[in-house]
Amino acid sequence: MPILVLDSDETLYFEWFKCRTAPKLPGSFRSSFWLTLLFQACVSEPAVLHGVLALSTVHKSAIVDEERQSEAKGEQEQLTLAHYSKAIKHLQPHFSIKSSASLRVALVACLVFVTLELLRGHLQAAQIHLGNGLKILRDNPVVAYGEHADDSIVEAFLRFKIQLNLLGYTDEQQYPDLAIPQWQPPTSSFGSLKDAWKELGRLQNEPFRLSRQRRSLTLRGVWSSQGLQALLARQEDLRRGLAEWLPKYEALRKVASRGWSSDVEKAFHIPYVYHAMTAIMAETCLAPGGESTFDDHTAKFVTLIRYLADVWKATRGMQITRQGIPAVTHPVEISRSIVDLGWIPALYYVATKCRVHRIRIQALRLLRCTSHREGIWDSITAACVAAKVVQIEENGFYDVEDLADDFPLTSYPSAQDLSLPMIPESRRVSNIEFVLSGDPVKTIKMSCQRKDERGACKFLELEYSLSEGRWTRPGTI
Repeated sequence: MPILVLDSDETLYFEWFKCRTAPKLPGSFRSSFWLTLLFQACVSEPAVLHGVLALSTVHKSAIVDEERQSEAKGEQEQLTLAHYSKAIKHLQPHFSIKSSASLRVALVACLVFVTLELLRGHLQAAQIHLGNGLKILRDNPVVAYGEHADDSIVEAFLRFKIQLNLLGYTDEQQYPDLAIPQWQPPTSSFGSLKDAWKELGRLQNEPFRLSRQRRSLTLRGVWSSQGLQALLARQEDLRRGLAEWLPKYEALRKVASRGWSSDVEKAFHIPYVYHAMTAIMAETCLAPGGESTFDDHTAKFVTLIRYLADVWKATRGMQITRQGIPAVTHPVEISRSIVDLGWIPALYYVATKCRVHRIRIQALRLLRCTSHREGIWDSITAACVAAKVVQIEENGFYDVEDLADDFPLTSYPSAQDLSLPMIPESRRVSNIEFVLSGDPVKTIKMSCQRKDERGACKFLELEYSLSEGRWTRPGTI
């Protein structure tokens, strides 16, 4: 196995990646892909090594040189592109060989490219790389799940795929689903946070698969009682898996909480968030009704917003306990960004799916208090879209109510907060989709639909300019 040699500048960037980038980017999911496999690949694969160096240049410049002059930024961009080009050049032979080993190298490089483009703010390019990697996994199951496969690669793609699912990107041609094997979780306990995340990831993926299969059966007109019973049986398995996950995680957290730091505390809060959100999805993924089906799960939304408030407490919540919903004009902070799931998708989910005013406003305010990226998600985009949804749905509905929306962000909803009337189905929007245009992103194009009193769908298309900080195409319903 050849050992690749670095010059002095490359050594500095590689050390930066090893000490600063790789530990930071995975967030609370301590993936062996980032901590072990990627470094092993760098030893012998030039495509991976140069991809890592390109990623390191972007990450280091964002943290160390935030006030660089445009000329210096141009030099950094040239260095990034130089390593990026070398990585792609060294990758080409692997696609020609098409062996299992070569395809695994391609998958590792693909994950590096996705991360690199995300940090650069090139979301469309990142999604193209991600789609290509998912297609490799779909077309080469032996590579993904064979005897010599490394499941950390599949885990990394799965977590990106969950992010796409949460965004509503369900195009199976562009972003194929992953045929996740039935991992065997510990029978009675989790040995680590990674074990807990691994089982939760499998559970998180299931509501999306159930929902897609229900839609597919409906559209093809092959819906049957037998097909329904099969989906309901899987839904019950999902409920059981979620119920079994929680006490095992509680036991793990109790052991880990002895003398932990604030960072570790936050890392242990995030799985609670996604367990609570998946519990809501598990109950609603097969529901035939409209958006009102979410009203049956207010108690679960209360649990979810409590977990999200706890995340805020564990990080910086005590610095800002009261504030309104400020306009978002600041840029995304790369120095605080991660490539894995954080709290942004969950906050967006609460703000757009829960119609209890107090709960969704707390989610929106928390979302507006952060300015970083979590993989494909960034707080600015999520806050813009969520705020617009709230505005469309609630416009004028609560004018006679004393809403008191300046409550402390670390507080929990009270019984009085839950007593406000909910907006009717005819006001609610569904099937929200948004496309981020530009590299880096300059425009958010959003579409959604709403049923009128007769049940007919009306469509709404909107456009938001990040540079102008306003909706330039507000749309009408």
